[in-house]
Amino acid sequence: MAEEKTKAQQSSSNKRNLPETIELILRADFGAETNLQIARDFELTIGQLAEMTILVGKIFKKESSVVNLEKEVQGLLQLDEVKAKKVALEICGKRLLVCDKDWFGGEVEKKITALGGSPENYQDFVKQYLTAVEEEKLAAKLVLEDEKRAEEEKQREMIEAEQKKAEAFLKDPEAEKRSAKTVFANYLKDILSSSNYHLKIELNVRLITLLLQDEKDKIFQKELLDVMYENKEGLSKDKILLGTEKAEPTIGNWLRDYVSFVRIEEVASAIKRARYFTETANVKTLNPDEKRLLEDLLKLFTAVKNFYENASKMDLADIYIFPFSDEEQQAFLKEVEESAESAAEKSVGVAPDYEKTLGEAEAIDIVGLYRDKPADREKIDAEKAKIKQATRQEYDKIADWLENAIRLRKKHLTLACLELLAEIGALDNIIAADKRYQELLLGYYKRNGLAERAGAFKNDPNNVKYVQDFLKFIYLERLGMSENEGARVAANMSELFQLKGMAEYGGMAYLDLADNKFKWAEISL
Repeated sequence: MAEEKTKAQQSSSNKRNLPETIELILRADFGAETNLQIARDFELTIGQLAEMTILVGKIFKKESSVVNLEKEVQGLLQLDEVKAKKVALEICGKRLLVCDKDWFGGEVEKKITALGGSPENYQDFVKQYLTAVEEEKLAAKLVLEDEKRAEEEKQREMIEAEQKKAEAFLKDPEAEKRSAKTVFANYLKDILSSSNYHLKIELNVRLITLLLQDEKDKIFQKELLDVMYENKEGLSKDKILLGTEKAEPTIGNWLRDYVSFVRIEEVASAIKRARYFTETANVKTLNPDEKRLLEDLLKLFTAVKNFYENASKMDLADIYIFPFSDEEQQAFLKEVEESAESAAEKSVGVAPDYEKTLGEAEAIDIVGLYRDKPADREKIDAEKAKIKQATRQEYDKIADWLENAIRLRKKHLTLACLELLAEIGALDNIIAADKRYQELLLGYYKRNGLAERAGAFKNDPNNVKYVQDFLKFIYLERLGMSENEGARVAANMSELFQLKGMAEYGGMAYLDLADNKFKWAEISL
């Protein structure tokens, strides 16, 4: 019985993982265009097109059979028998025949013949399909090469955009400083352990901005260092030796041990730091993960202590406070290169309790605060897949889907449409130019007594503030989210805009590290 179960699991796995060539044929734009043309030829509705697209995918994955194709078409698309056979014949000839010998073992040719067609009639189309797949493959390769060459520039632009965004955020520098000191007192281990490159960049930019504003007195720098010395978070498992006494392995005590070894005036010396790691008894007891954490802590400590010296000699874009690894940097740049859908898929994880306060939480997963609940993310991704297949990501067609989703208050469908529009860089366009969405936003302004805002929107609808207002309308009013939850989703939307290079839309909401609540940013018109 166990052996049969294992075979079934292997079979299921094989169905899901298509060979690369077959995957390229299935996912090719040419294939999507072919689906659309079949739908037009037979006057299918959008819903029928979506069902047909899903069915084609299932046949490629061998979750449905070519043998019963016309019956499945008839049932799923609700067609009469004659029309179902004609649609099935076109699917076989124009979508499946292209990989019949390599993947379907000749079943497609047999089905074409059984449906009264001739495989020979589709040979020119098959050649056209294969040529299109090769061209798409080459185009994708060239795009990837171009993006790789632009990696450094993208990173620099992103950091500069974060700096501008930080300046806009810092309406209340003293509150920001209090928030930063809370982080340095309680959550250094969480952040140092995190692999969220974007989070570290945002924190770095905020800290750099605050430190620069305090360059004359340097009080904030001293406060950060003092807070680090008093940090009680456990960095490692076993107690460490401080002088002649055993001490708790807190962040503060590790820093004291380090400074006593290298001397405070030589904190920045890489040679001294290397000697500390190889010569001290305390470090020798650490496991690899603890050593990495300690190394990042010392880099952070050094970056704060030597900030003003570094700022006098280096470009600000090259200065960091919280360190990040090459792997984290490459992972982030890969996200920029890939579609935002992939980024969204990576964000699936265990959702935290968003309503916990600092006092209630013993260890806050800061990265986890951004994540969707797994069940929500699964439903949103399923809706996105359906919309993409049906619309080929044409923004006006997605806008049609969004209108219906908003009207029916369908949460996951609405969020899926908004994400797709942000991913293709079209959300701001439909708000500024589509009469349906202009009216929705103007209605929101009217209900909330924002007549002046409405007038400004009519005169010049191209401003990030209106995108933020539109998301508030959708998340808070239509979908009934709390302020915290709505701002959390908006913060993730901001990241989608950043991934598209639309930095000006990257600061609509943020995580306030003073209370771990998401807040809507103050954006001026």
